[in-house]
Amino acid sequence: MSFNDQPHHRFSRDSPDPTDEYFDTTPTTVELLILGMLGGVCGEPVSVRLQNYPPDIIGALQRLIRDHVPKQRVCEVFGPADLRRLKRNAWKFAVVLVYPTPGHSSTSLVTQWLLERCRRTRLPMAFLTGEQCDLEAPGAILRLGAGPAEIVRLRALFAGITVPDPLVREFYMGPWVPKIEVSFAELPALFDPTSEPLWTPRSLRSLQTLRGLLAGHRLLRCLGDASADLRLISPGIDDYAGVCELLLRSRAGLPGELGDPILAAMIRRANLYIKYREEASRACEPVLAGRAGYSSLATMRQAHPDPARNRPIGLRELADLGNVRSSLSSRLIDSALLSGSQNTLLGLGLIKRLPAGMAPGALDRVAIARLMVTWSMKQVRKRFDHLRREGFIDAERVPAGNGPWVIHLPEELKPLPGEFQGLPPVDRLAEACRQVRDSHE
Repeated sequence: MSFNDQPHHRFSRDSPDPTDEYFDTTPTTVELLILGMLGGVCGEPVSVRLQNYPPDIIGALQRLIRDHVPKQRVCEVFGPADLRRLKRNAWKFAVVLVYPTPGHSSTSLVTQWLLERCRRTRLPMAFLTGEQCDLEAPGAILRLGAGPAEIVRLRALFAGITVPDPLVREFYMGPWVPKIEVSFAELPALFDPTSEPLWTPRSLRSLQTLRGLLAGHRLLRCLGDASADLRLISPGIDDYAGVCELLLRSRAGLPGELGDPILAAMIRRANLYIKYREEASRACEPVLAGRAGYSSLATMRQAHPDPARNRPIGLRELADLGNVRSSLSSRLIDSALLSGSQNTLLGLGLIKRLPAGMAPGALDRVAIARLMVTWSMKQVRKRFDHLRREGFIDAERVPAGNGPWVIHLPEELKPLPGEFQGLPPVDRLAEACRQVRDSHE
């Protein structure tokens, strides 16, 4: 199956409804790469850095991106000589491919600084596959993580002969037009500093990234439309809806260096296990031979013969919880499903958030197990046990004395939410933009 033959909604003007089945089969990584590249035409390039992607997938993505643009408009950066060429002719390129090169550890960082000094002119999109430079580099950098479902989609995409999207390729093969101007007048509630903000970006980079993706999405919708005026484009609510869904569906902006998601999942699942273990030990058992021979439902809490039961949790127990096929994890999943609480399901340590309106009863054990973070005994020792011995992880009984154990993780070790997790819903943004326009009339 070719790339153009696959059902996808962002690479054609006649877009199907995002709620249909097409939406779930589109490789999000490819769409965001194309939007970042088109944003550069508008002076708002969004560089993309891939984290934990297999090398064969990265190579296939590079070939696909190169197929969209002429050879002379691709700049491949291996070392200082390529950086000098990029410095002289940055505006001539459509995409910059940065490769990991031993001995040149600052290649990605210098590339980003070169592109930043030319911002607001026509710029290429940098495809960063080298060293990590997110914290020190300027400009918009979209950090994409390799989710298991996305890797499966990408492998299915590249299993056949892939061809570039004809509209995007035709645009780049045509005459090299001047920079396209972008106006965000249709989204005043999002970008107008005088209005009440609906979204507080974590940094200027987050704001630049959103602007670039919106510009690229709007330009993509205009391709193939002979009546469209490409000298000035104005992204609207439809473009925001498409970009917002892509960002939330991807693993974009999840700051892995600011926290350990596996460690956080360990803590959540361990606390949930301790809670159910404590409830099971306090189960009410009938006491026979009570007063006047009647039975009683008084709680008979007997001391557990295992001395390790007095500890919060053992390393072997935590390792078994990391194996979603173990009997311990299966019992924990069944207990969480019986609770009927979405917060309890999130306590299992999932790789992504559940939809807000999803009923817990709509999931079964197999579906939940596929969403749970997994880990090994080696990871337990290197993460949990090492930090516990260093004093970063502690546990206490809540309430003190005879309450159940609760394991605490310091704030600095908790993974922060993604850069774009706080974007306002589409309907709320549309209503806010309407109110702003009405107030100005």
